[in-house]
Amino acid sequence: MKKKSIIISLALLGIILAGILSPTSVNAQDQNVVLQFDPTGIGLKPDSNGTVSLIIENVHDLYALEFHLSFNPQFVEVVDADLTKDGIQIASTDVWKDGFIASNKVDNIAGKIDFAVTLLNPALPIAGKQTVATITLKAKDKGTSQINIDSAILSTRDAQEITTTKINGLIGVNSSGEAPDANAALTPNQVDTNAVNGISTKKNMATAAIVVFLLASGVFSYAMMRRD
Repeated sequence: MKKKSIIISLALLGIILAGILSPTSVNAQDQNVVLQFDPTGIGLKPDSNGTVSLIIENVHDLYALEFHLSFNPQFVEVVDADLTKDGIQIASTDVWKDGFIASNKVDNIAGKIDFAVTLLNPALPIAGKQTVATITLKAKDKGTSQINIDSAILSTRDAQEITTTKINGLIGVNSSGEAPDANAALTPNQVDTNAVNGISTKKNMATAAIVVFLLASGVFSYAMMRRD
């Protein structure tokens, strides 16, 4: 019962914080925070599998994360990380073991990945360089596919947005399995220039507020379901 009360309290707190979130609540990190793939470029032979990690660097006080990725489904598809659940999921990591996954969904037809997670009190915030998710890919046809971070929102326990540089990745499918030169292939506008310059728009903050609300609502629903 105590654990359930903690979860419900955190959810309600998140909903309140989401309602009062404003552009002035941007969290300043000491160093440039980077969200990127490791490796940046991965090579696969047709019908083979390979794994790429999504890592965060130079972060502190990270408590919640949402990201949306895209890839070309003509060349690759995501391998389900959890066959015991409906749908297709990517793999979470141990940094979220004391958290709640609000969304984990892959659409191999559209080439989309949606993931959202939050830690739960009294878990300590995430800091430094950490792997936040891993994605296993299966090569389908020869060609090159970008794996893009279309959007990502990181926040502290206090629902402050963490300004982040997003760097996309590249997947090459060829007979040798040679990795493409991601640095040469990716164009400059594939880096979040607003984040690089330390700019956080009102639109991003409004999105952050919605994300915190959804995460909190998800935790609240989970807690109520468990209580029943």
